[in-house]
Amino acid sequence: MFKTHLDAPLKKPRRNLYACSKCPKQFLRKDYLESHERHHNVERPYACHFCDSAFTQSFILSDHIRTHTGEKPYECMHCGKCFAHRTARSRHVRFCHSGDETDP
Repeated sequence: MFKTHLDAPLKKPRRNLYACSKCPKQFLRKDYLESHERHHNVERPYACHFCDSAFTQSFILSDHIRTHTGEKPYECMHCGKCFAHRTARSRHVRFCHSGDETDP
């Protein structure tokens, strides 16, 4: 009996996966696949000239371009550290300067 238990496969066999017809991703549930495929059908008119990425809104492209240029326009008023994104600066202030008297 113990040997039979040892010979049994450790994992359950995988169910059939639902494959995306436009990329290599696969999903366990059909509704996950349908949700994913909606992303392929969205118009993305704002293309990055550094890479193949494209975006639905111009401000998202502007944020993305900073990953290529290294621009960091958001400066911490407490320590002078600079960030590419406003949310990164806000997170920095919250975690590093939460006890400081002056808030940004």
